[in-house]
Amino acid sequence: MAALAASRYVLNTGDTGVMEEPIHFIEGRPVDAEKDSYYDLPGRSEESASLYEHCVRASRGLQAG
Repeated sequence: MAALAASRYVLNTGDTGVMEEPIHFIEGRPVDAEKDSYYDLPGRSEESASLYEHCVRASRGLQAG
């Protein structure tokens, strides 16, 4: 979803620089194997990466499963 939103933004605005903007990740506990979801508030991770890297990682996550 992030990659779709980012690509739509770039296509509509021509602003490719946004792909290099640093963004922090979020972190939270893993979802238990017997559950579908949980309702904790995730925290801000110390790790950050460009919007492009976020999109790449999200796409890889979808491919993995």
